[in-house]
Amino acid sequence: QEYLWPAVMGSFKELGNAAYRESNFEEAVKQYSAAIDEDPFDHTLYSNRSAAYQQLGDYKNAARDASKTIQLDPEFVKGYARKGQAEFFLGNFGAAMEAYEQGLVLDPGNGVCKSGLERCQQRLTGTAPQRTSVPAANGNAAHDSELRQRKGKAEAEPEEASAGVATEGTKRKKDLRSYLSRMVNPLGLRPLWWFVYVVVVSCGIFGFLEVRSGGRLSQSIMGHPAAVRRAAGDKAETRSGQSKQQVRV
Repeated sequence: QEYLWPAVMGSFKELGNAAYRESNFEEAVKQYSAAIDEDPFDHTLYSNRSAAYQQLGDYKNAARDASKTIQLDPEFVKGYARKGQAEFFLGNFGAAMEAYEQGLVLDPGNGVCKSGLERCQQRLTGTAPQRTSVPAANGNAAHDSELRQRKGKAEAEPEEASAGVATEGTKRKKDLRSYLSRMVNPLGLRPLWWFVYVVVVSCGIFGFLEVRSGGRLSQSIMGHPAAVRRAAGDKAETRSGQSKQQVRV
């Protein structure tokens, strides 16, 4: 996968979604990561990978990806829901509440954020019923009913496309990022191969212009050989004259 055509790159997200639906969450993380390598500005990729990390019990990485989702699209409500869920299972109830509250500002009727906020308030006030806990993959304890709820589609279903109502400003920023990405990297190459591509294309353009100019381009850049030799000779004569003067003195 050193070189990838855009059509192949576009399938990474689809492969990740398919793996997620089959509960193959490790494969889903792998495919979403490959998609992110090719398009690091798509917030839904980080949201989907956050959901997959949550299913694996890796709440630290789930919270990190949810934060990146919010950074890329501050009006994507599901990003705040992902953030709240991950922080909740990490035991950071204050941070979880903050994420849920921010989500409810954008969508006051969001059921995931509402129920998540209620759970956090119960934990902080000590009114939550005691449940048998099971160890999570990251060393934290998660409760049975909460784990079952985490399996629900409302909280963890991957995004097929950008969800939520995007503002005109958000759309314009996405369009601009997409346009710049296509301009800078039209073939969708990985960073190393993009650098090689730029070097090869630059050398090709320079060679073409050099042929068209009959060698004058390199001369204008490096200096005409005769002029360079004359300048070197003048410097040598100057140094020789200075040496002779010093000897006479």
